[in-house]
Amino acid sequence: MKTEDVLIGTIGRAHGLRGDVSVRVRTDEPELRFAPGASVLIGGKPRTVEGARWHSGTLLIRLAGVSDRTGAEALAGTELWARVPADAVPDEEDAYYDRQLIGLRVLDAAGAEAGTIADVLHV
Repeated sequence: MKTEDVLIGTIGRAHGLRGDVSVRVRTDEPELRFAPGASVLIGGKPRTVEGARWHSGTLLIRLAGVSDRTGAEALAGTELWARVPADAVPDEEDAYYDRQLIGLRVLDAAGAEAGTIADVLHV
């Protein structure tokens, strides 16, 4: 099965003393991607999510091998990736993942090609 890596978050600040980190979520499926036992990629290497919870609107996770604040602080700014099947589609009808839109042609109101989608920005 062909897979691809997708960005699902960026580690922020350490939270507490036991290795929890905040995550800037970059996925519509945080409950799936950051579920306890899920595998995330850091620098191409798999790490296991040991725990996840929401605190004041911020996702906090604990990763295997990170047991104290010093270890958590060392991960600040690190991107979190997930390896997903290349042909995976969202459950909702007429929904698409951002990666499926990249490269599509953009047409103006008259039907003339205006370019292609290079990136999807969420603000």
